[in-house]
Amino acid sequence: MQTTDENRQWSSPSQEQSILLPTISQEVPAAPRKPKKDYLLDEKLQEYDDPLDDNVVALIDQLDITSTMDEENDDNEEMTHYLNSLVEDIKSQEAEEGMTANVAFDMAVMSRQRSEGERPHDELLNHYLFQIPRLKDQIMWSKYITAYYKYADVYNFPSWINPSYLKDVNGHPPEDPTFNFGRIWWPGPREGKKSARPSITKPTVVGGGNKPGFDDRMHFTPAMCQYWDIKSQAFSNILFFKLGKFYELFYTDAAIAQEILGLKWMGKDQKAHVGFPESSLCHYGKQLVDLGFTVSVVEQMETPDELSTRKQQGATQDNAVKRSVCEVYTRGTLTHEKMLGALPSYLVSLYYGGNTNNCSTNDGNTNNCSTNDGSTDDGQYGMAFVDVVCCHVQFAIIPSERDLRNVLGHLCPKEVILNKTTAKKSTIELIESFPCPPTIVQPASGAADSEQVGYDILKAYLLKCNNEDESIKILEWIANVPKEGFRAIEQLWLYLQDVLLAERIFTCGSFNAFEETKNHLVLDAVAIEALGLEDPIASSVTHQGASGAAGQGVVQQDLKTGELPSLFQCINRCATVMGQRQLRQWIHYPLLNIPQIEQRQRAVQFLIDRPSLVSEVGQMMRKLPDLERQFGRISGDLLKSERGAVYFSERSIGRRISSYVEFLKDLSVINDVINRIQVSLEDRGSDLVDTGRVAALVKETYNEALIMEVVRGSLVRIESVGGGTASKNEFRPKTGIWPDFDEKDSAVQKLKDKLESYLSKGAIWKTLGIGRCSGCYIHSKYRYEVEVSEQDWKKVQRAGGVMTSTRKGYVRFQEEVLQQMVNELINAETEAELTLHPWLSDEIRLLHQKNDAVIGTLKVVAELDCLMSMATYALELHTWCFPQFVDDDQHIFLDTCYHPIAMITNPRFIPNTVKIQGTKSIVLTGPNMGGKSTLSRQLALLILMAQMGLPIPAKEANLAIFDRIFTRVGLRDVLAESKSTFLIELEEVLEMLKHATHRSLLLIDEFGRGTNSKEGTILAASTLKYITHKINCITLFATHFPLHNWLCDHSCAAATERGHPCVTYQHLAANIHQDTVIFTYKLADGRFPESYGLQVASLAGIPSHILQQGMTDE
Repeated sequence: MQTTDENRQWSSPSQEQSILLPTISQEVPAAPRKPKKDYLLDEKLQEYDDPLDDNVVALIDQLDITSTMDEENDDNEEMTHYLNSLVEDIKSQEAEEGMTANVAFDMAVMSRQRSEGERPHDELLNHYLFQIPRLKDQIMWSKYITAYYKYADVYNFPSWINPSYLKDVNGHPPEDPTFNFGRIWWPGPREGKKSARPSITKPTVVGGGNKPGFDDRMHFTPAMCQYWDIKSQAFSNILFFKLGKFYELFYTDAAIAQEILGLKWMGKDQKAHVGFPESSLCHYGKQLVDLGFTVSVVEQMETPDELSTRKQQGATQDNAVKRSVCEVYTRGTLTHEKMLGALPSYLVSLYYGGNTNNCSTNDGNTNNCSTNDGSTDDGQYGMAFVDVVCCHVQFAIIPSERDLRNVLGHLCPKEVILNKTTAKKSTIELIESFPCPPTIVQPASGAADSEQVGYDILKAYLLKCNNEDESIKILEWIANVPKEGFRAIEQLWLYLQDVLLAERIFTCGSFNAFEETKNHLVLDAVAIEALGLEDPIASSVTHQGASGAAGQGVVQQDLKTGELPSLFQCINRCATVMGQRQLRQWIHYPLLNIPQIEQRQRAVQFLIDRPSLVSEVGQMMRKLPDLERQFGRISGDLLKSERGAVYFSERSIGRRISSYVEFLKDLSVINDVINRIQVSLEDRGSDLVDTGRVAALVKETYNEALIMEVVRGSLVRIESVGGGTASKNEFRPKTGIWPDFDEKDSAVQKLKDKLESYLSKGAIWKTLGIGRCSGCYIHSKYRYEVEVSEQDWKKVQRAGGVMTSTRKGYVRFQEEVLQQMVNELINAETEAELTLHPWLSDEIRLLHQKNDAVIGTLKVVAELDCLMSMATYALELHTWCFPQFVDDDQHIFLDTCYHPIAMITNPRFIPNTVKIQGTKSIVLTGPNMGGKSTLSRQLALLILMAQMGLPIPAKEANLAIFDRIFTRVGLRDVLAESKSTFLIELEEVLEMLKHATHRSLLLIDEFGRGTNSKEGTILAASTLKYITHKINCITLFATHFPLHNWLCDHSCAAATERGHPCVTYQHLAANIHQDTVIFTYKLADGRFPESYGLQVASLAGIPSHILQQGMTDE
């Protein structure tokens, strides 16, 4: 039984729900049933072994599925057959889709209705739509359903997007397992116009609901037919559709954008419709992408005049200018500078290959894929990832889920391509558990049946896009990639094709194996979070930092907001965005090689000794934009040998040429920076050993001759026109460089001369047939407007002048001949500009041939910037030193050392001296709030900074080299994985026991507190014994448990006697004065007798009578 429009009961979304939640009421009015057959229905439903709930039974009642059967048929054979098959459908759907009984029932009934040509019942449809397993997690699906039903009675939506009739391009409805939400069916212009119904009443206004007044013909205008041709192929995306100077959104997209972006409704027609100007594209696009939407940007590919020309030539009968999708925005594929922060924005492709003992490559060789300790996991992953702006592709084989967590923790990707149907559930939960989880997207269709077929397809694509030498270089790299890695690259390539970036990446990109985990101290995701290496919104550092506002400015802002700054924020003094990204890389991957660390130390010391050089070079570097990304964008312009999209707010080719010229000039600035540093190096004489890494960068890595050859060779072929400030200059090829442009530009100059003569010699007054008026021409709202006084305007108006703009006391006008001449000039300029696209492409190709030299130069700048940042950081410290490294895995000496973050937030921070020699395990005791956790983190941060080559806040330091830092500090649970705090503690300690070596550093804080004190003590003691005996690495074990009874045979005297490793006790001292705890925060030998929990509770403000009552009860 169908409900009418009047019977629908919709509820408006609350302010909290907004458009993000379904708004359909689930109240189902009771419908009469035929009592004669009730018992048959009830009996049949009882046969189902998973009883349906009351809501579904009510839906059965409302469907009245017995009403169409023959009432005189006493044996009810038809009904029995119907219900039997219905129950079978339900069971089948449950098995295949993992649905609940209720959802499976909805799906089975709807499938029956559709197969019989009926429209599904509205309430049943909505009961099911939000629960379809394949679709319910897609943000666009729920927003589309909600928006449709919210505005269906207000605006005229075309019938094919009604959820009741929605089907994909293959005719499958949403409940079909193969339904493709991204590509839907629409009737097309010819069929649609035949069935469109005209308006028969007054058009509906917002707030109305007069359905017969809707005019379906509005969906089939030339522009709307274009819209639906594109939208039907990207229905799961928000479509920004270009009309003139505005991007406009229609139908459910408009409803979604209006509520999320706060856009105003446009027009007074029946179509849901919002829009915004061309200049706001990045602003609104970024907001939608941050919420998880995918945005397709449709641009005009020709002007109206070009369309008219095509029609006059008989080349087309179109009534709308050409349009096509030019950009697709997702979280991991943004390229516009205004939409990005300073840190990398990675798109990661993961391919789960299952459990194998080795990783075979495409050429039959094998690569070892075991974990770091030689153990195997239950499956390995191929991973490929790319920074789409810089066009840098890397791949890796990830041998275990643990390693995957670590790598993703370092990368902080924005988007992960992963097939949820084949990936392990734990992998999906792992990705979703990150503080800022990436968006998980399904791989695009089109993967080859075998690696060899896929390789051949990719080979053909590369040969089509690149020259043969470039293609062979990439193909050789891919041929040596293990199979899992190739599948990940294939997934990445297919997805990049969908977002229109494949040609750019695979033509202009660089390809490397990801090797950052080799020869570096390993920090897992837990340690990164526990040590506060960077803000989890991480990636929130903006370009402001590159203009000198980084470092202390960021820290001071955090102090104002009460938030503890990250290590990155505390030490970042970089002048460029490139330096910031490099510094983050150094923080995540400290060095293991002592000579490399000492080389950095010498470089930083060289710069510390020359503060004026650091200041001068820093000022020069602050003028540099993000050249790595700018070079990526310029390389992408290599592909644009034609104009492409039409933009109205700025001349696209002019902007691109200016960007290219500015990049060349910035390379000249880099050359000046390096020459200035070379002067300082030469001042030291011939001994360059003490300069460390600086000399290697400036003298060996940087190729001045090659870079300046490119810069000077390109700039000599370009001239600046327009005068004014440099930012307003326009650039073009010098005369004789590009003959096609010279020819067109000559025609432009002739037309300008003609206009000048027409206006300056008074010919315009003769055309108007009036005497000469005092006036001049200007370029204001329009080009070549003639300005006259208001008094003269009266004569001009009578003679046929057309007002174009005004200012106080004056009127500006044009007349027919002048307008015709201006249009001729504009057309000639357009033709001249079209010749510049292939010229610029050729210029960029010359630059791209020196790709390795340019990328190497930018890396030199980033590394120099990091070294200067380290030097600046040291100069701001009142106490600092460079640690000395010893080849002894049992040695830590830090004299008067500070916590690098806490010393900034708390100027009265009390330093400590830490000495660990001849012992491995330290049991750290002390009162609550005494500073145990702070000291643990302090030790780890100072070791990490030391192995970066960074000066540390201490008077003196002698350290061993550590290969990994493990942490079990702080409390947290993972609700997404249904893991308690205690389980998380156990898993983190288990990771240490599995993977720590004798050169690792373990920080364990209050392990075992998640259970009772007896069990906690046993857990803590047995764990510490195992670490001491089996792993034998330096461990800081902070606890309140009385472990001395359990570890008596590990006291230094007993251990020496038995030949066992030694366990010592240290504590952070405190005093009691008048029942009040006074913390000294000083590290001392021995155990601390009490925890002083009640005194700390009193300090925290717990009323004394409550504490006294508790002690009385005890």
